Amino acid sequence: ATQVARLVGVPATTMRSWERRYGWPRPARTIGGHRRYSPVAIDQVRALRDEIAKGRSAQQAVTLLRREAARRREAEVDRLVQGALDIDQALVRRALADMESLMTPEEAIESVVLPALREIGLRWEKGACDVAGEHVATGQIRQWLGRLLDEVRPMGAAPTVVLSTGPADFHSASLEAFAVLLALRGCNPLVLGALTPVTSLVEAVR
Repeated sequence: ATQVARLVGVPATTMRSWERRYGWPRPARTIGGHRRYSPVAIDQVRALRDEIAKGRSAQQAVTLLRREAARRREAEVDRLVQGALDIDQALVRRALADMESLMTPEEAIESVVLPALREIGLRWEKGACDVAGEHVATGQIRQWLGRLLDEVRPMGAAPTVVLSTGPADFHSASLEAFAVLLALRGCNPLVLGALTPVTSLVEAVR
């Protein structure tokens, strides 16, 4: 927090106060409770600083920034769903890249990726999304999650968490999203994936 404070010109105590009162930004924390500011979280601090400099109160500024962020999230969910409907791999990839530059990993996963996966699944159940589109979107999202997991996985000793679907479950994207969230908190996820037999899960835990 001290390094970020020097970078953005905002006292660390002020940033902690913003986080405590308004939840803005909400940096990831390690298991030991240390804050980890991503580039997006740093930009969020700058944005709040700049809005306050324009004469808004901290509460007014946070309300404005939250509304803008909500519009961005909704737009990115729509783009991912549209990519599935159109079987448009390039659109899905662009949406994921834009999302990563605009949001923290937690926000992207919780507010865009998981809602988009749910909506795509619902469209598929209703026959509005072809299985090809569902596979294209899910495949690109899983690749994105895998790369992100490699980037945020803690180095050195860390608690291992074994993640697996049930033996008859085909879908693992949500599990892989959870793995990224755990890694951001200092865990080392071992993801076994879909259709994992119980005996294999037991062996992995041993």
